[in-house]
Amino acid sequence: MFKGSLIRDRRKELKMNQQQLAEGICMQSTISAIEKGTVAPTIDILASICQRLDLTVNDVLTEFNSDLIDPQEKVLENVETSLYQSQVSIAKKQLNTLKRNTLSKGEQSAMYYFLLGNILLVQKDPDPEEARFNFTLAQESIETAGSSVLSALIASSIAVSHALQNKVERARHFFDIAFKDITELPATSRKDTLRILHALSNISQFYSTEKNYTTSDKVAEYALTLARTNHLSDYVENFSYIWAII
Repeated sequence: MFKGSLIRDRRKELKMNQQQLAEGICMQSTISAIEKGTVAPTIDILASICQRLDLTVNDVLTEFNSDLIDPQEKVLENVETSLYQSQVSIAKKQLNTLKRNTLSKGEQSAMYYFLLGNILLVQKDPDPEEARFNFTLAQESIETAGSSVLSALIASSIAVSHALQNKVERARHFFDIAFKDITELPATSRKDTLRILHALSNISQFYSTEKNYTTSDKVAEYALTLARTNHLSDYVENFSYIWAII
């Protein structure tokens, strides 16, 4: 069992009620049960709650039974966080602690290859070709057909790999695919929304660099609406700035 006291105390510190914390994440009754310790949150819900409370998952892990969270998932989340914080060497070390043959098939394996590909893109000496190979493996690992958040993210990262090699037409092709997939996605978790906004930032900046201000403006406007709807103030500020200078 676990205690939800840290989540409850942080929520009250921020003068937030349970309904405000639950908005876009889960039911208010779920927040109540989590705080009382009668329900174990899924990793997606836990990550979203922590994001809204400006906590990390690690901050609250001591409050929960470690068996509730797959340790492989925890490592992948830490790698993703390190990448977003531009801590590439740390992300690489974290990913190296995983053994590929121990990962579950499907999205877990896909996320592994996706993160490895992105490390290869942002390391000191980028390797776009090897990155694309890993993105291909990520695509092959996705079990669900049709558009998904991860498939859109993969398309965006493939576009970045082409842009690094000045292959503009190919970059544009995959950025177009990524944006189309993103706009067709149903409502997502807060964690996936943050991932989508990161991809939209890359897409908007690419089109702005190409002086395609119409498309860049369209992407920035879509991202700004998404950020406002999910109360993500940092992204609202970022895309408001991008939109203003286009």
